[in-house]
Amino acid sequence: MELEADPPKFRPYTQIIQEVGEAEDDAIARHEAEHGPLGEDANLIIVQLVAPPARHGEAGPCAA
Repeated sequence: MELEADPPKFRPYTQIIQEVGEAEDDAIARHEAEHGPLGEDANLIIVQLVAPPARHGEAGPCAA
């Protein structure tokens, strides 16, 4: 069994939260401002929020 001379490097996934009404590019820029640059070959997981979170003491958008 032959091993690769230069095996590919592991690139972790980065989770980015995209707020309601926020553009994907803005979410990435906000993440980079808080945590530093991602790099050209970053693996991204974009989590899109479809409803604003409920405030403390209020029912959320899915409450019946």
